[in-house]
Amino acid sequence: MDPYSLSVEQEASKNIEENERECFKDAIVSSRSLNKGFVEPIRLRTAVPEIVSCVLAASFHIVVGLSLAYSAILIPQLESPDSDVKATKFETSWIASIIVVASPIGSLLGGFLMEIVGRVRTLQIGSIPCIVGWILIALGTNVPMILFGRVLTGLATAMATSPAIVYITEVARPELRGSLLSFGPTLASFGMVLAYLQGAYINWRLVAWLCIIYAVVPIFLIQFLVPESPVWLVSRGRIDEAKKSLEKLYKSEEKQPGKLSAAEQHFTTIMKENEIKLSEQRRSKHGGTSTKFRAFLKPTGWKPMIILFLFFLFQQFSGIYITLFYAVTWFQPMSWGLTTILNTN
Repeated sequence: MDPYSLSVEQEASKNIEENERECFKDAIVSSRSLNKGFVEPIRLRTAVPEIVSCVLAASFHIVVGLSLAYSAILIPQLESPDSDVKATKFETSWIASIIVVASPIGSLLGGFLMEIVGRVRTLQIGSIPCIVGWILIALGTNVPMILFGRVLTGLATAMATSPAIVYITEVARPELRGSLLSFGPTLASFGMVLAYLQGAYINWRLVAWLCIIYAVVPIFLIQFLVPESPVWLVSRGRIDEAKKSLEKLYKSEEKQPGKLSAAEQHFTTIMKENEIKLSEQRRSKHGGTSTKFRAFLKPTGWKPMIILFLFFLFQQFSGIYITLFYAVTWFQPMSWGLTTILNTN
């Protein structure tokens, strides 16, 4: 490379690094401004619309818990001598695990859809394969029908969980965000317990029919009570809709004379953050692939990836899913005269 080209590249790299530092400073200011707007003590009455929207968005996690724990009550009933659907050990292992095989596809599809059609709409779309999957399981006359139903439920649960978490992150104010984010795992755990309790007294087909209700009711309520994420609406240029969404979320806030309302403050912050994001995208396109690769080689790029990779690796290899899928089967030898499925709770 000639000296002139080398100096031009070095100068461009220097400008990009300076822009990155400025972008980081702007992001810090934006984050502080977001917190500054809500430093006053929260009154429960004013936060009700926000809490209801976030809890309803997370309510689909109940079906996630039901889907994960369902094989634990299904497999023992299929293996019983009087079962109308016969399944081998090999087939039951697939019934248990195939939901996890379908999950990565659902996660990728959900991430793509929530950027195209929105967070709330992706939740509603995810309910379609979920409902179809449970119907196939409830009507299943053979193992392939049950397997296909499990694939659809696994696809749907993975597709709809990420948009719910993103929605809560974008909508909830900082003081409530941590508590509201915990509703997802809590409701998923509730769904698991619910599956075990139902399986103790009800046939697996009826449990599948009931699971459809747990999928339909949240989506029905979301349609009428949960506004779309204002962050996503602003990113798509739908400014008026974003303002209406914020007005619904903060409609209980009292506007003080001479001050911006909570909805207006939040809207101003979202607009600033969107401008920062757009400018960063323009700089990223200008820098090309080599600039992105250099950014990844920095400690701020590869360290978070390594930490998250190891975290999820140990989590998945801890045997958490095996325990959920075969909980009833494992507890059968030590039931001590009690109902086996109740012991799993």
